[in-house]
Amino acid sequence: MPAGVYAQLHGDLDTPMQLTIKNDRIVIQPAPADRLRSGRQAFIWPLVVSLISTVVIFLYWLHLGVRVIPMTGDVSVASFTIGFGVVTGIGLFAGFFVQSRNDPDNRFSKAVYWRNFPVIMLAFASS
Repeated sequence: MPAGVYAQLHGDLDTPMQLTIKNDRIVIQPAPADRLRSGRQAFIWPLVVSLISTVVIFLYWLHLGVRVIPMTGDVSVASFTIGFGVVTGIGLFAGFFVQSRNDPDNRFSKAVYWRNFPVIMLAFASS
């Protein structure tokens, strides 16, 4: 396979590729082992976001001088869990939606138009 094709696929000459025909199209993609390895990285992002959110919450509480954090109320574990859960959930949903929308193998996301993206985000945020 020419080196230019590998460059377009974001791979190098050592990456094994798989050629398949789907829906009258030729699909060139990394071998299944490489796809699984990149899929495992998708599980790391929610963990990173939750760790960063936890550090931000504790820094905010330290800034306010709160030594005992109540379970309920305006400045509580419950209110921050809900608030940051919504914000980080929307961010992760948007990121994974855009990533899957650009994936050539994902048939579902291709059926969703970009003009529907704000409506989907609003529906996700309000649920």
